[in-house]
Amino acid sequence: MMKQTEFTNIAIVKLSAIGDVVHALPVASALRERYPKARLSWIVQGKCQQILEGNPDLDDIIVFDKDRWLLELPYVHKTASVLREIYRFGRSLRRAGFELAIDLQGLIKSGLITWLTGARVRIGFSADYCREPASARFTNWHVTPSASDVHIVDRYLSLVRELGADRGQRRFRIHIPAEDHAYIARFLDRNKISDDCRPVVINPGAGWETKLWGEENYAALADRIISDLGGVVIFLWGPPELPMVKAIQKKMHQPSIRACPTNLKQSLALMRRAQLFIAGDTGPLHMAAALGIPCLGLYGPTSPERNGPYGANHRVVQAEGVPCRGCFRRFCTHKTCLRAISVDQVMEAARQMLTETH
Repeated sequence: MMKQTEFTNIAIVKLSAIGDVVHALPVASALRERYPKARLSWIVQGKCQQILEGNPDLDDIIVFDKDRWLLELPYVHKTASVLREIYRFGRSLRRAGFELAIDLQGLIKSGLITWLTGARVRIGFSADYCREPASARFTNWHVTPSASDVHIVDRYLSLVRELGADRGQRRFRIHIPAEDHAYIARFLDRNKISDDCRPVVINPGAGWETKLWGEENYAALADRIISDLGGVVIFLWGPPELPMVKAIQKKMHQPSIRACPTNLKQSLALMRRAQLFIAGDTGPLHMAAALGIPCLGLYGPTSPERNGPYGANHRVVQAEGVPCRGCFRRFCTHKTCLRAISVDQVMEAARQMLTETH
């Protein structure tokens, strides 16, 4: 363990994506427990900011506005403009006076930001465990996770273990404002869904094309949950997924409900009301798991051991005997790993989970 382990100004660097930021939440709780009087800041990209808003473990959220730089800055001399923005951002970080910075991402951009903080102690993964090994050049205290740190949550916590900050707790603190709970309550009331009728919420979308199980599969699954189990099914969607959800509902024979438009916090409020949440390896799945909602994950190109819904009361369905399963590819010509997952498999898992919750 490091000789000087008392820090008063700490930065966590975890920029994106939503699921990854959720998985990193226990790091903030562990650091808050270890350094109760320290100022704890989190550097994050804007699209993930809402996950952190209201978190009692954090004193400050610093937004790395990369998307604005790339989209809004004048096209002429774009590179020079971006470099100026990076310089200004780095200067503001150095003014904050960080003593300790922790790079949870292992990318060159996160490593650079960690270095820009000016913190004397900069913790990151050893090069072999970084998604971009060159990012290790920006940190000066390298951690190699142990063999038992299989899940990404435990791997993140390995970075603060030598600080004495991992004491066995795994707290996912997510704040949902009262007005967002009220917004969802009005939606459920309009659809005559009472408090004692907890729905099955399905999120069919995914950030990777290889994580999409298919409209026909989700339509057949939802039909059977409704007809065989008497369940109420709500489809959760973001703007890019609305056409997909509409197509799924057109393929169905039973009446289902399409969620109202939601922001991230409102999505969380809807998840809170679910009896079961079904999705692929996506940010919403990990958000629901962090809330303690029983989750059923459909996994093909990613590893449930590393990226599965974290905690008890969750299950994962995978295709058996598919050698390329867990390839972590975003694009694929055949998608055998997901296409080999049958509706019967998912339905049986859902039936068992719903029986256990009664």
